[in-house]
Amino acid sequence: MSEPILKDGIPYHIDKSETMKPFWEGLNENKFMTTTCEKCSTIHFP
Repeated sequence: MSEPILKDGIPYHIDKSETMKPFWEGLNENKFMTTTCEKCSTIHFP
């Protein structure tokens, strides 16, 4: 499990092809940008 890195304040993971891929699921009810990371199953708050 790798820790996400921040790019422009947005957490990213680097996949096997070494490209940057965001994992946002969008805005939640409270309008905070949150996501459950598919690679480490944690919720990140930018």
